[in-house]
Amino acid sequence: MVTGDFGDTATYDTVAAAISGRSNPVFYLEIPPFLFGRVVDGLAGAGLTTNARVVVEKPFGHDLSSAKALNN
Repeated sequence: MVTGDFGDTATYDTVAAAISGRSNPVFYLEIPPFLFGRVVDGLAGAGLTTNARVVVEKPFGHDLSSAKALNN
């Protein structure tokens, strides 16, 4: 288990160390929708989204346009 602050880049570095050597990770986000973008950006910034899948628990965004933005 990895704990940390969603806004702290060190958290994503800790995640990277925890899954080092693994291919095709799946990140399951059971967090409030307003954090989806921040967390996915953090994962991407740490280089964790290559060959990865991100699964988000509903609700996905707060309207159609925000859902489309999160999907890109």
